[in-house]
Amino acid sequence: MQVKVLGTSFNVKSYLNELTSETSVIKGSVEVMSKQRPGEKFLLKTNEKLVLSNNEKRENKESQPNIPMMVLKTLTYAEKDSSVIETSWVENKLAFDDESFAEVALKMERWYAVKINFKDKHLEHVHLTGSFVNENIQQALEALQFSTNFHYEIKENIITITK
Repeated sequence: MQVKVLGTSFNVKSYLNELTSETSVIKGSVEVMSKQRPGEKFLLKTNEKLVLSNNEKRENKESQPNIPMMVLKTLTYAEKDSSVIETSWVENKLAFDDESFAEVALKMERWYAVKINFKDKHLEHVHLTGSFVNENIQQALEALQFSTNFHYEIKENIITITK
């Protein structure tokens, strides 16, 4: 996607291995153009987020029918302190709100420079809410264990999650 800045504070999240890319506007506006819909422009304003499917990165489109091509949403605010989840990284905070363990694991992989593998695929679908500021990976995993029943093993920078 292309993003044109129109005097604003915004965030773009786009990683090669993820099914979606996001543009979030904190203040002001941005213009977004999608490669999947050439010629169309989407004007995002304060508190709006556009989530685009990275369909060319999907191996099997039929196996993921619940992911729309694009969705306009509002920003996600943390219940505890009203901070914006999409830009929490700017404040050196790893935050997530009602996200699957698999999505949280992807964030943790980037945040802590580790690889996380699930032995029990059921755990990938458990939804989590929380944030970490100064916790190391072991402290973060121990905190997640308070809300979800799982075990983990760390060998160098590879973490295995089991039931």
